[in-house]
Amino acid sequence: MLTLHYGEIADLERKLRLINESFEIDFVGFAKGKDYIAIQDKLQELSNKTFQIPSLQVKWDDEEFHAKIHTLCRLTTRLPPYQERNIPIWGGVSKENDYSPVWGPVSIATHPISEDIFVTEAKQNRIQIYSKNGKLQSSLKDKHLKHPWYICLSNTHLYVSCFHSNTIHKFNLASRKKQAIVQSPNLLSGLTIGRNSVYACVCEDSEIIEYDMNLKKLQTIKLNIQKGVKIYDIKFVDDKFYIVTDGSYTIQVFSKTGEAIDRLIPNYSVGRICHFDIDRQMSFILTDTNDHQIKIFSQKGKLIHTLGKKGNRAGELMYPEGVVLDKNERILVWDFKESNRLQMF
Repeated sequence: MLTLHYGEIADLERKLRLINESFEIDFVGFAKGKDYIAIQDKLQELSNKTFQIPSLQVKWDDEEFHAKIHTLCRLTTRLPPYQERNIPIWGGVSKENDYSPVWGPVSIATHPISEDIFVTEAKQNRIQIYSKNGKLQSSLKDKHLKHPWYICLSNTHLYVSCFHSNTIHKFNLASRKKQAIVQSPNLLSGLTIGRNSVYACVCEDSEIIEYDMNLKKLQTIKLNIQKGVKIYDIKFVDDKFYIVTDGSYTIQVFSKTGEAIDRLIPNYSVGRICHFDIDRQMSFILTDTNDHQIKIFSQKGKLIHTLGKKGNRAGELMYPEGVVLDKNERILVWDFKESNRLQMF
């Protein structure tokens, strides 16, 4: 725990340079308003420095203020752009002349222990596997793996849904061998893992199918939304489903029985949500393909921070697609169309 007392904000950089591991920072004696502005200004200044902190957490009495400060501190650890930190930009998958979320690299997942990175490459019918440092390690192929779309990981297995065949495949991560396959009667989209279940979205039927970890069907969960609305991405956290529908401006929240609970993120803040992830503080990290940005919202739906702008240089984005947080809460995003690369923030 690093404690920063009132009046010590100017000394923050020196204190941070003494830290070489994950830690929490506790602001003592600060008030909202001008103190928040002072902290924000200092953290923005430090974000241009070249030192790196693995992880930074903040304690604050006020929930909303805590969320803002936490995110600013956490983003400080991700900046400056990774090229200056000798972390490469990864690329090498097939390009398309026209933007197409179906054929491009759609889904990214990271292993919770090894931090290996898995990316679907639909056109080549394979999954590319990178080390946490960005080195391509191997490609996972199978004759029944036709246009892999969404992936999710347990500690020992990979689950992938295929666009053309409406199938879900289970692979052993150690042997790379397929252990199960299940057929769906309709088009599948988002895929996520709960405590002991795998959940798959039926794209246009407003349904979620629950399977056990061996892909045995347990039940179909009907969502309380209009039939025909295409579900695009899904997460299952604390017994709730968080989903994004095609062309949506919001993240919708449902109970595990399918009842609508809430809608997050105001319309004016987002152009078009493509994919999203959720961090430990229940902040939402999403890719906005219309605005060519990553946007971070609090659990109350307030915009906290944006990353990137339209372009092809380091730190810029062009139709960002899949996004995921690794175990250190670094943001990995697949930047599609012209850039065609995996970037880290």
